[in-house]
Amino acid sequence: MNIQPSIQPEALRGVLLYCGPYNMSTVGESGFPLIRTFLWSYTGVKAFEEFPRLDEMSTVLQVTPNYPPSFITSGNHDPLTGQSVELAQTLKRLDVETETLFFTASTEKLGHDYQFQLQTDGGKRALEEVVRFLQKHRR
Repeated sequence: MNIQPSIQPEALRGVLLYCGPYNMSTVGESGFPLIRTFLWSYTGVKAFEEFPRLDEMSTVLQVTPNYPPSFITSGNHDPLTGQSVELAQTLKRLDVETETLFFTASTEKLGHDYQFQLQTDGGKRALEEVVRFLQKHRR
């Protein structure tokens, strides 16, 4: 993409990834409200699938074994959860340290950005696990 990072790779100790779009080839099928509008604004192409550099925007196609340790979470009622699961699987295949928090067995309905709803058990658990992850990766 010909972008020069503003920091050196070793300065990035870890990443927190919450319910995002990580595969632009399949995100349109997620059912996430307004995803087509968002990607039109990012690409400048209304039919964003036709954007010639779409693969460059797909994290799942760009990650390498040098990707930083990752904490990935998404709610069980978030249309983007499949995107998060795919990224986690990709990172694990590359032997990137990856921790996940998904709620497949939960009866609590946790939607997009559930982690900000600290009155829910899921939101509380996400905060606890994020703090633990950050403490683990601080120097």
